[in-house]
Amino acid sequence: ILASGSRPVILPIPGMDLDGVITSDQLFQLKEMPESLVIIGGGVISVEFATVFASFGSQVTILEAMPRLVPNMDKEISQNLKMILKKRGIDIHTSAAVKQDGDRYVCHYEEKEKAMSVSAQYVLCAVGRCPNTDGLLGEGVELPMERGRIVVDENFATSMEGVYAIGDVV
Repeated sequence: ILASGSRPVILPIPGMDLDGVITSDQLFQLKEMPESLVIIGGGVISVEFATVFASFGSQVTILEAMPRLVPNMDKEISQNLKMILKKRGIDIHTSAAVKQDGDRYVCHYEEKEKAMSVSAQYVLCAVGRCPNTDGLLGEGVELPMERGRIVVDENFATSMEGVYAIGDVV
């Protein structure tokens, strides 16, 4: 059974390797509650983190490149969610493309073709996760993949007899 899980996607922008720029995995290792947090990404996981940390008293800002939060969901849900989050004190910027993350606690981004920036104690990169398939199989062993994930049937069987895959890797 292949169940190797997933890892956070890291955006290819300058500054993502700084100490104050963290992934969801590192967020759970913090020993203190951040006073402020910029979240890059406006998907479901980002919104969940924003809600939790705002309720604990952190000042939270969400930067989403798409025109609305949770872009894979219904437009009405997205609009209502944005209103609810704003009422909870979460600052939200959509159509905000992060162009540079150059200084330790400052995130530079572009919104409506205007250069903007926001500072925080931490910058959370939460733009998604990708399956852990690197080095999973032996040399010369291949399984059919689709968008980086192992293809399985309705019983989680792979194309290789006796080999199954479950979880984030499929």
